[in-house]
Amino acid sequence: MSQKNMLNTQQHQRPASIGFQRSQMRRLLRSPLRGPQRQRGLTGIAIALILVLIAFFAMVLIRLFPVYMEHFNVTTHLKSLAEEVGASKKTNVEIIATLVKRFDLDDVKHVTSDDIFIEREKGGLVIVAIEYEVRTPAMANIDMVVSFVDEVELQ
Repeated sequence: MSQKNMLNTQQHQRPASIGFQRSQMRRLLRSPLRGPQRQRGLTGIAIALILVLIAFFAMVLIRLFPVYMEHFNVTTHLKSLAEEVGASKKTNVEIIATLVKRFDLDDVKHVTSDDIFIEREKGGLVIVAIEYEVRTPAMANIDMVVSFVDEVELQ
């Protein structure tokens, strides 16, 4: 072999360790993680926190659902009173008695006759308003309070 050929082959040959390092680096740079593997998923504390939040909101929903169902009954009875023919000609006592009877039939426990207000205006317009609040226990000595104000016009 000539000296010129020997020089050319020596220049193009790389030590084995450099080739291995380069191929390893190329593989690392192409990988989607790019470096040490990243953590995936939730930790135990995160899972526990999520479960506590779900339990809290489920408890609130379970406690408040009956309150809002009762309120739905109250508004239904108020609307039916407003649709009655001649309801504005009834006396205040008759209007209150009618509503209280309907509330008793539907097991509305949080509205009493003291919560019903009737206002008569000029021109025969009668406004019936119900204002009440419901207090339901949340946990230990913590209560949830929900206030409702509904009114209808009788003509």
